Amino acid sequence: MTAVVAGAAAAALLAAACTNTDTSGRSDSGKPGSETREKAAGDDIPATLAEHLEQLKESIPGNGGESEEGPASWADDEFRKRAYPAATISLAKAQSATRAFRRAESRLTLGKAPSRSWDNVGPRRAVYPFTPLRNSASYVPNRYIAGGRTTDLAIGDTCTPGDCRMWVTPAGGGVWRTNDALAKPPDWRYLGGPLGINAVGSITVDPTDSSGDTIWVGTGEANICGSGCVAGVGLYKSTNGGNSWLGPFGRRTLGGKGIGDLAIDPRNGTLYAATTTALRGMSSVCCSGVTRPVPGAARWGLYKSTDGGHSWRLIHNGSAHKNACRASADEFNNLDACSPRGVRFVELDPSNPSIVYASSFARGIWRSTDRGRTWTKIKQSLNRDLTPTLAAIDVTTLANGDTRMYAYEGNVGVDHARLFRSDDVASGAPVFNDLTSPDPADPGYATFDQCGGQCWYDIFVHTPAGHPNMVYTGGSYGYGETGGISNGRAVVFSADAGVSGTDMTMDGTDAVHPNGLHPDQHAIVTAPNRPRRFFVANDGGVMRSTGAFADRSSWCGARGLAGDELTRCRQLLSRVPRRLLSQNKGLSTLQFQSLSVSPFDS
Repeated sequence: MTAVVAGAAAAALLAAACTNTDTSGRSDSGKPGSETREKAAGDDIPATLAEHLEQLKESIPGNGGESEEGPASWADDEFRKRAYPAATISLAKAQSATRAFRRAESRLTLGKAPSRSWDNVGPRRAVYPFTPLRNSASYVPNRYIAGGRTTDLAIGDTCTPGDCRMWVTPAGGGVWRTNDALAKPPDWRYLGGPLGINAVGSITVDPTDSSGDTIWVGTGEANICGSGCVAGVGLYKSTNGGNSWLGPFGRRTLGGKGIGDLAIDPRNGTLYAATTTALRGMSSVCCSGVTRPVPGAARWGLYKSTDGGHSWRLIHNGSAHKNACRASADEFNNLDACSPRGVRFVELDPSNPSIVYASSFARGIWRSTDRGRTWTKIKQSLNRDLTPTLAAIDVTTLANGDTRMYAYEGNVGVDHARLFRSDDVASGAPVFNDLTSPDPADPGYATFDQCGGQCWYDIFVHTPAGHPNMVYTGGSYGYGETGGISNGRAVVFSADAGVSGTDMTMDGTDAVHPNGLHPDQHAIVTAPNRPRRFFVANDGGVMRSTGAFADRSSWCGARGLAGDELTRCRQLLSRVPRRLLSQNKGLSTLQFQSLSVSPFDS
């Protein structure tokens, strides 16, 4: 029989929707360059189909179809049925049900199957085929091997051909490892079988282990989305690169939340875990999940462990006083001093790991100079009245010994995303300079509004170690300006400390059908000592660059631009990746949410 997978069909329709333009080649997105974007080749399609595709386009992020966290619909109804006669399901009851299921499973009598393990029956590779209907005016303009939504990556201390260990955490696919991320393609191995849940939000290599074999995985996704950002069960640890696991650690304190970020003191192994609220209830239809506080779960926020993860205590949640943070209804509804969703990012000062930096939803960026005992706000939230307002942060050491911080911050599009920089955040009252401009005449346009209306979901900032003037910013995708003033600005690279940037979204292989990044960026790492060789995790899996750049500013001449828009396009395309490569062959991480069987063949 023929199995028809709904996820693949939806992806195909969405790709077609992104390609379609009207007969003038215009878009009503309002972004620079959208009016002159070239019409996609082969765009002469039936009027009825064109109308349908225009309706589908309304659901594309940035076109007004996104919601803050996903509607409470069918999944919410199913959740309430399971909770009845109670109003909700406590964390303890959920954990008890999980244990009961495992006991029942262990008593099952095997039939002809040799074991209880699952075998992958396919598809083992999902391919966006080449078509002239997708070009540089749409996303994924060339043949592309796709993967599932991927939340985080970690890379070893060495990354040379034949020796480049990398771990990735697909949103619903556990943990995978390759011993050579530079291979074409990498050989991926699934490591997540022993984990209590496949939803993973973060992964980090323990700096206290010189072998690089100790890794920590935080379960539960912290992106507060309604499309699968599921609550986790705590932390897991491996001391052999992921071949086996210990845990979960912090089941009572970290369970029932998303663990979005981890930091480890390289001197003594002190652990910091940034946790947020996460999803409870998930249907087979995208984005109908419900994010709510989990009854019985510990408070959301930043946790600390000084005994290897065995015990944890809350140290911060977007307020100077952690005891004021009670995970109450008022807190969840953004009505008191603490963060309504928790701490999303945590960083340790590279010169003094006793200094901790934390960024929380709607409560700005905070600093502790005493390992988390006391806290000072060093940057106000861009908009504390909007729950999803979030700043991604990264820190680096300048030549003079000061600590520089980059912060990329936005929300649901009310306040357009922008890049901030402070060159001395370790003490005193840091001054953050806004490097972003909405004006194409300004080089700061490169980082303007990269994550559109969903900065709570797809946002990152990264400065490669030892290269403080280099910074990468990531967001969703500039659908309205692709093929116009830019290539989409899903990822932007700056070599002048964020003053200007160039577009990393499409490579320099072809003007019409280049290789391109899938929309919705979640994480980035760069190869040690090769800061221009980047690996990106997004909603389409994992991609990487070769580390070489090409000048493709001449391509702007065919895009119908003039004046400041033409000048900015030439600058944005003056340094693009020479080649982008999919890393997804063998990385079987697509989440197929529905399945039906054809009645017409057997």
